[in-house]
Amino acid sequence: MKKIIVTIFLFLFIIMTISLRVEAQNSDLQLMSRLDLENSLGKKEVSKLLDLLPQDLNLDEPELILINKENPVSTEIDFEGVYSDQGLLYNALASPSFNEWMQAAVNDGFYFSIVSAYRSMESQANNRLARYHSYLSEGLDPDTAQMYVDMFYAPADASEHLSGLALDLLGSDWTSQGGELMASYGQMPSAQWLAQTAPEFGFILRYPEGKEEITGYNYEPWHFRYVGNKHASFISRHNLTLEEYLSLIVLKHKD
Repeated sequence: MKKIIVTIFLFLFIIMTISLRVEAQNSDLQLMSRLDLENSLGKKEVSKLLDLLPQDLNLDEPELILINKENPVSTEIDFEGVYSDQGLLYNALASPSFNEWMQAAVNDGFYFSIVSAYRSMESQANNRLARYHSYLSEGLDPDTAQMYVDMFYAPADASEHLSGLALDLLGSDWTSQGGELMASYGQMPSAQWLAQTAPEFGFILRYPEGKEEITGYNYEPWHFRYVGNKHASFISRHNLTLEEYLSLIVLKHKD
């Protein structure tokens, strides 16, 4: 009997410890203040959105993990992974919705390839270095080359691809003509289809046009992030970034 009680106590202690760690991590997140939100959205809009937000939202949901330049990770993220048809690893949380999304694409006459999914810190660091040298070979000076790298490539410990929840997608209408990861892809029918349908399947366009100062990155019409249907719906309906959405959740709890 004593062993059972001790076992139960240890189990509860572990659960409480994990919970406290999660809360501590969430409390350390660098999010937007009310003033920052009011500057980006407007005071009336912030008040309206806070009223519309459900009370039970919190930052502990795994699909809401925030990784950006202000919120880097200290270690690799552990997640259950699955492989795409192209053999790329990504987070199993996104798999059912992603498969439904791609089937809907086929039904509408679009075909997509995952260009990038999960990337480790080492892989991201190598990508940055390779791109830096590529810019140098194009004739850019070191400072300008580094500026462009920082503009389009997250630091090794601050890439959303570490979570396995971010997918870079390109349509065959673009790749068939040699198109790569460029902002001009956003003008293609396949890119417009992705942006329009993503929320229905729990995804958001992570780095939208006009939100560069908030996300820290230029417009990327190929970069989609899984957050789940209820979150994607709210974010899309009110033209928010993930940073703004999470900041609103924190303010909702404070109010």
